[in-house]
Amino acid sequence: MERPYRQHLSESAELITTYEECRAGFLSLALERNRRATPLVAEARALKSAVSRVSKPAGLLTMTQLQSALLTAGGLSDKAVNHLLIEDKAKAIRELIEMFLEPAGSAFTEELVYRFLLTRGDTLGGSMRNVGGALAQQKWTNALLASLSVLCIPYTWLHARSRVWLEADSEDTDIAPHLRGVHWLSNGEPRCLLYNHTVSFVRRNVDMILLHTTPEGFGEDSKGLSLVKIFQNL
Repeated sequence: MERPYRQHLSESAELITTYEECRAGFLSLALERNRRATPLVAEARALKSAVSRVSKPAGLLTMTQLQSALLTAGGLSDKAVNHLLIEDKAKAIRELIEMFLEPAGSAFTEELVYRFLLTRGDTLGGSMRNVGGALAQQKWTNALLASLSVLCIPYTWLHARSRVWLEADSEDTDIAPHLRGVHWLSNGEPRCLLYNHTVSFVRRNVDMILLHTTPEGFGEDSKGLSLVKIFQNL
């Protein structure tokens, strides 16, 4: 009897990503990086315009509304700023002015903007490390939902934020970015596909897991996905 996967794969070479697919992936990442960078460039322009009102770096000390941007230019991430006291933030801004802006002379505005973008760019780079997987997940999800719809197979999907299972709606045209799981029936048997769950049994995060269960067949505790009920159903 022919194995089911032979309907889709005839040889191992078909699992190799082609050059065209690699190119398309890299271009998608580049476009996404530029899309996410657009508001950062706009912030930098706004910062430059605001700073142009002062003639010397010391004048920035009175511009309390720019404190967040000045801290960013000082090399502090948003996460780091949340752990600092008021006096530590003030000290960081003074050191930025004394050590980097004042030595730049009349070009202190450009120096400030460049340092602001340097920190913002580092933050963007960190977030981009997860974008490739997210885009792949969305592409796979769209293909799965399209197949279910074409075959007239009803399904429910797990909303990532609310953790609520929702009925599929024909008007839902862009749910992939907000989806964390899909449930449907295959020949009367339940199937539950989940993304990015920490499985307490192995103490590891699983990128994608297909389970023979309904949404009611498992639960989540503080340690992650519980497989006790799942194993009872196997």
